[in-house]
Amino acid sequence: MDVNRIYDAFRRAHEAGDTESAQKLADFIKTLPSYQAPGQSQEDDRVGFVEGLTGSSKRLLSDSTTTLESLFMSPEEAALRGMKRGDEITERSGVSFEKVKELYETEGLGAAAKETLAQIPAAFGEQTPFIGSIVAGARLGLAVAGPYGAIAGSLLVPFLQASGGAMERKAQTQLSRGEQVDIDKMNAYATGLGSAALERAALGFSGLSRLFGISLKSTTKREIAEKLAKESVASSLARGGGRLIAAEVPTEMAQSVLERYYAGLSLTDEDAKKEYAEAAFGASLLAPLGMFQGVSTRGASRRYVETEEYLKDLDADTSLANILDEEPKEILEGDDKEIAPI
Repeated sequence: MDVNRIYDAFRRAHEAGDTESAQKLADFIKTLPSYQAPGQSQEDDRVGFVEGLTGSSKRLLSDSTTTLESLFMSPEEAALRGMKRGDEITERSGVSFEKVKELYETEGLGAAAKETLAQIPAAFGEQTPFIGSIVAGARLGLAVAGPYGAIAGSLLVPFLQASGGAMERKAQTQLSRGEQVDIDKMNAYATGLGSAALERAALGFSGLSRLFGISLKSTTKREIAEKLAKESVASSLARGGGRLIAAEVPTEMAQSVLERYYAGLSLTDEDAKKEYAEAAFGASLLAPLGMFQGVSTRGASRRYVETEEYLKDLDADTSLANILDEEPKEILEGDDKEIAPI
């Protein structure tokens, strides 16, 4: 894309007094990765944790509302209403693999690595509402209905979000093709349930469910705990980060596949590959959370092993004390004749 030609067209439209064309070109220019407002540095315009958190919260609420509305009105109307709400969300996404790739091609590895690190706060902000809803749902479900309630509670909001997002994606695809909007909400619900189940399984495999206190496994094998306790900090960081990437990257990509399949989009064209790459990149930015989980697990394992050793020593000391307490009693109650005279 020749950006200079776009700027020239904007200037010509502005000089000719064609305000409508000038405004359209200006809006398009603002969407370009290289756009920078006058007097504003690229760092000032960067999406941070707060904007990522706010935008993600709005989108989560909007998509969930679409699913809930589809229970009481036609899914087509619910999807269109959801699309309208989405258009009104002004907060931007701060995660962009395309931007990192562009910097790598133009400025090299250093600039790309710097941009990747700079996007981590926004990635954390965007994931916080989603993870928070899973944790809150699991704890509420556990309090109400035990372990099965915890599972259902953790799936609820991801199901609502994914189902609503699938309906809106299908409506958007149909409109772009000039087709009449026709939503099969039962298949949308199935897509949402599958996406939610994938997310819950990934939380368990990555170890984040234990970190957030929503793991269904309550026991730890001593052999595993001893192994983790002996790990170095560097090994714990690598294990935790690698485990999260191994769990979340395939999950995010699979969720994109489910949504595209439901919307009737190609699963193998260039757009699909770009979407999978963006999903994988966004998931990998959460690696620091996995690193923290790895170090946290190491600390918990060390405390577990130390406690076990203390209890073992305590049992041994108690047994010895009982033996020592019994010996004088046995001597006093024995046959006096066996005691040598003084």
